[in-house]
Amino acid sequence: MTNAHGGWVEPANPATLPEPLRGLRVYLPNPMPVDARLPTGTHRNLAEAEHALGSLNESAERVADRSMLVLCGQIRDARSSGALAGHDADLVEALLFHLWAARAAGDDAAVAELLAKHPVGRFVLASAHGTARLAAGAPVDPRLLGEISAILTGSGPRDHDTGLRRHQGWFGGRTERDAYLLTVPPGEPLRRALAEWSAALRAPSPLSRVARIALSHLHLELVQPYPEANGHVARLASSLELVRTGLLRDQVLPMSHWLDAHRAEYHERVRAVVHGGPVHEWIDFFATGLRTEALAQVRMIDELAALHRAHLALAPRPLSLRRVAADLVTSPVLTHRTLVERYGITMKTATQVTGRLVRLGVLTSLEERVYNKVFVCRAVVRLLTTERPVERAARDQDAF
Repeated sequence: MTNAHGGWVEPANPATLPEPLRGLRVYLPNPMPVDARLPTGTHRNLAEAEHALGSLNESAERVADRSMLVLCGQIRDARSSGALAGHDADLVEALLFHLWAARAAGDDAAVAELLAKHPVGRFVLASAHGTARLAAGAPVDPRLLGEISAILTGSGPRDHDTGLRRHQGWFGGRTERDAYLLTVPPGEPLRRALAEWSAALRAPSPLSRVARIALSHLHLELVQPYPEANGHVARLASSLELVRTGLLRDQVLPMSHWLDAHRAEYHERVRAVVHGGPVHEWIDFFATGLRTEALAQVRMIDELAALHRAHLALAPRPLSLRRVAADLVTSPVLTHRTLVERYGITMKTATQVTGRLVRLGVLTSLEERVYNKVFVCRAVVRLLTTERPVERAARDQDAF
């Protein structure tokens, strides 16, 4: 049976499938379309999504250190994708503290080692790798996705072809019992489907950038090219495409937790497409998510600006105190050593500054120890990692 988007076939060796997957058919998607007739309402939704992304770009430009927004976007995506893969995402906040502390100390090797020890940490490393490769001019293609998949699964560098899955894949939920379709068989059909995705992504198209990214995401999910973590690969590819196409200057839009919050509708929209429903409903859903999350990020940046002003009001002088307080929204984790190196102050002054900020309730010491203390501005961390960044900064401060 075929429809406008693909067709269903019987699996080649159904008896070899795990019991929960027996009885399902294989869905073979058509090549990703480079054009589609969309209703007026969808065009309007796409335009609103692009406008919201533009607003996020403008807001992010006001942040002194956008790398912090990028890092937090990666971590929020990692939290959702880690949970999606069955890993304990609760460790992310502690990982975040140590990550920033290690970065503040300039120890990039320690950061990589720390992250690689944790499944969720590998999601952060994969995001950082994709961002760096994109900045170096690499396209979003099967080679880059293969590199990302290798990081996610903790395997070494591998060819993008040999890294493809070699078993029958499935789609539909967190476990095999949630599956509702089998994906493209391994081998030549899988290589061909991924090549078609890559070619369509580069082909000239009258579709808007948001529509193309929505279709690209859907196609990757239906192909499921890698042994595991395909959901995160698809999400990260979409995030990188937002930057590559110029919709965003930096990877500051954590889309994953919005998709997870709407997981039931997500699967409803996918099922509708594979059963021949209108593809514009999927595009509408995806565009709505981009618009909603972009506007939430704008609100978060406004909250950070309010918190920045509150810190300056609490610490007007001396100059050393004011400088540290002013930078907390982009450097929320610090040690005495990092203050000495960053601001050229003495260890005694650094100790006095952190002591004053702790008494003001701005900083909290992570551990009860005399030496090598790590301090965190929890209000900033909470704003940067919250699932719904809409609380007022003062309430965040009071909560700690």
